[in-house]
Amino acid sequence: MNIYLNDIFSIDNVIFPESTKNTVMNTGSFIRTIYSTNSVILNNLIFLININNISYNNGKIYFNSHENQEVIDKLVNIEYLLLNKLNHNYNNKTFTIREHLGKGNIKVFTENISDLTNLKNINLIVKISGIWVNNNNYGLICKYIY
Repeated sequence: MNIYLNDIFSIDNVIFPESTKNTVMNTGSFIRTIYSTNSVILNNLIFLININNISYNNGKIYFNSHENQEVIDKLVNIEYLLLNKLNHNYNNKTFTIREHLGKGNIKVFTENISDLTNLKNINLIVKISGIWVNNNNYGLICKYIY
């Protein structure tokens, strides 16, 4: 079951447990993002977004970032809040969401690619599973899912 945090997200409810070895990157660690309230504990942060005027090619959707600025700003703000809450002073923040959405293209995970070829607008799930950390940098781990 997915619970979308769009209208209820509060940085105060985010918890970062101890880091573990990163199994994707050879060096560094992984810190899960946990969202906890009195009524629910979630292992991922999940948001539902709508992107307008898209085109699709080779596993990526392309869009005009200026036309979708409101949605981009909301996600970038969440990214900023999460990275600042973790606050690895000795590492540089890498703003992955800002970089990808600002360029106007993102890789989309889907089970049926043909569903994307004729869409003009798309609702995507943004799943933030944690934060990667290496010797110099740290940033969010997220997926865009259709």
